[in-house]
Amino acid sequence: YIIDGLQRVTAAKRFLEEMPGDVHLGAVIHFDTDKKWERERFRILNTTQSKVNVNVLLRNLREESPMLLTLYGLSFNTREFPLYRRVCWSQNMKRNELVTAQTLVRVLASLHIHKSSGIINMPIDSVKTALDRLVRAVHLHPLRQNMLTFFTAIDECWDIRNIQYVYGAPYIRTAFLSVLARVFSDHHDFWRGDDETQLVISADLRRKLSIFPINDPQVSAIMGASGKAKILLYAMLRDHINSGKRTKQITPRRRLGDPEETIKKIKELEPAG
Repeated sequence: YIIDGLQRVTAAKRFLEEMPGDVHLGAVIHFDTDKKWERERFRILNTTQSKVNVNVLLRNLREESPMLLTLYGLSFNTREFPLYRRVCWSQNMKRNELVTAQTLVRVLASLHIHKSSGIINMPIDSVKTALDRLVRAVHLHPLRQNMLTFFTAIDECWDIRNIQYVYGAPYIRTAFLSVLARVFSDHHDFWRGDDETQLVISADLRRKLSIFPINDPQVSAIMGASGKAKILLYAMLRDHINSGKRTKQITPRRRLGDPEETIKKIKELEPAG
């Protein structure tokens, strides 16, 4: 009687039907059990085991996805990338890791939502297809360069490389990074080229961002929150960039005067479920 592992046994049987031969499956066998013991063992195996982390699934997809392979390469092979060897692609985050692979994908999606939408809320099974679509729309090298530009700007504004404890750095939280990326995506001023695929963050803007009040307790709390707090954070970042400018304020792709439209747009930043 199989308590746990029926799917593996079924898959092995189907494999043997197509390719006769030997299949080796490891197993733990218990003797002299009864139904009560088996029910309890089933409960333990199906309620106490950890699910495979999304970061592991993304890591395993990198051989099939040029975009994920590029993000993985940025994480481990590109020393000038501010998050070099500080991205978690495994089951659990290490002390020196600041963000997860899932965060990188969300930032990538938010930063290029004007070119291809829908990636943020997609289940893991559909991420590869969505990323492939994004690569077709923007191309691999610009996407890589835009991620490098984005995180280099974050590093210049608030210093990523010397972060010791992620909890004391609200600007490296997924919520803040994805909202800031969305602000960039939503405005023409941050993009170069007729097709607007090259991210440009000027020195003036970096200086302006560097004085955003991240250490204010109320602002810091918003930077790590979700839901409607993201709407407020979006407005705060946009208004901060525009502050002190009577003219030449950043130009949105669509006018955000309608509160319902703004709420609809920012809700797209929320992960599914």
